[in-house]
Amino acid sequence: MGLPVFIFLALLFFIPFALLVLEFVLNLKFSVGTFLFLTLIVFYLFISPVNVNGFQFFLPLFCAGLAFRYVDYKYISKAFLITQMACLTIRFYLINIGLIVEKKFGAAWKVEDGRSVYDLGYGNANSAGMIFFFLCCMIHCYWYNSKKWLSFVLILFISYFAYYYTVSRTASFSCLLLLLTYFIPKKVYVLVAKKRILLLVPLIVALPLLLVPFSSNLVFLDKFLSNRIYYMLYMLTLFQDSFSLITGVFIEENNNFPIDNVFSYLLVYGGIMAVFIFYFFYVSIVWKSQKIPFYILAVLMVIILSGIGESSWAVFGRLGSSFFWLILLNKTIILANRC
Repeated sequence: MGLPVFIFLALLFFIPFALLVLEFVLNLKFSVGTFLFLTLIVFYLFISPVNVNGFQFFLPLFCAGLAFRYVDYKYISKAFLITQMACLTIRFYLINIGLIVEKKFGAAWKVEDGRSVYDLGYGNANSAGMIFFFLCCMIHCYWYNSKKWLSFVLILFISYFAYYYTVSRTASFSCLLLLLTYFIPKKVYVLVAKKRILLLVPLIVALPLLLVPFSSNLVFLDKFLSNRIYYMLYMLTLFQDSFSLITGVFIEENNNFPIDNVFSYLLVYGGIMAVFIFYFFYVSIVWKSQKIPFYILAVLMVIILSGIGESSWAVFGRLGSSFFWLILLNKTIILANRC
């Protein structure tokens, strides 16, 4: 990240913030969204000023999602897809001429053929894998309705390329889940929506955190999850008191342990407040799931499930985070009123 990048992101954050303030001043409407917005502003700016992480990494996402909630979700998908494809094209070109240095990593502990994997200049092969995963999500949202099987073929090709290039298991499993949604009959979707099974999805994502008390008996599972249960155990030692659990704790940029699980990330950087805000809007989406097009609901579920192994969608300025929050809080999805 670094200071120059953060200043740039802060300026981007100011745009939706200014739009929200203008909207509330002009309309003078006090909705639930208004209340949560003002609560978060007060909380992160005045109640917990010591922990600036919540203000840097969570509040901007929430504000952007609220500010652009009436922008058509198809337009959002199109805009993100075009931008992502342009960025990847430019990045590959800059890598090719040497202006971006791409690292090569050994992946013997992941695959048996001993090949190397690459990071696209992001410093981590898993980050590169998630870039391709979110590209697949954007293709899915934009083309599912009009070119369903073309989008399926494109996602299949990108998924295979991403796995060979990065061997990111979280990205690969997430792409596979996204592809499987193309074969789910509508009757099954209606059954899931009615039974509210979708409410359990965040619990699956929080599984490494929930398994911490049993960590000594889950050595094999911890190894399969790349020591994520161990990292959860270490993370819990960061919370010195109940107040830090509510507000989150300040983490230096050069911390030497990864926070790869999205719920753990929300807890560390945003506290219980951030987790509550996410779950509140997630539940509101599930409650209206029968009014939401199936393919949009499916991509939301898959992105959320990808959080079991990567924290990408919870980090302002990180891969796919803005796309996810703009879709999650989008009102036009519900207004579409068709499946």
